[in-house]
Amino acid sequence: MTGRLSGKVALVTGAGAGIGQGCALLFAQEGATVVGCDINPDAAERTRKLAAERGLGLDVLAPLDMSVPADARRFADETYERQGRVDVLVTAGAVAPHMASAAEMDFDEQWTPTLRGEVDVVFLPVQAAWPHMQASGGGSIINFAR
Repeated sequence: MTGRLSGKVALVTGAGAGIGQGCALLFAQEGATVVGCDINPDAAERTRKLAAERGLGLDVLAPLDMSVPADARRFADETYERQGRVDVLVTAGAVAPHMASAAEMDFDEQWTPTLRGEVDVVFLPVQAAWPHMQASGGGSIINFAR
């Protein structure tokens, strides 16, 4: 551990598994105060326990759905209120897309949920965290997409 993120506060969506979990653990290992979220509270708790087993602190808020504006705001606002700053946002959460050709895809049942689960889950946390990052003097946003 180099501690290069010591003193930084990082928000990580999708922290329950995959890239989000990896980022949350790495950022904590590098000294950041990490607050992760996931739509699946059991997965989020497993990540928190995994961090604790490694001697790392990692807080989680779950269940939170980043395709819901109020959940995205709660994630950013609660972190800012508790930690006093937000320096990093990693948007690694996503919902599995519906796959079909354009001719076969239903707008309401397939297209709209796919966009919400792939695009809104990036936009809404960025929108929610932005004012807190500005108040903190800037920061970094890392977006993942499939």
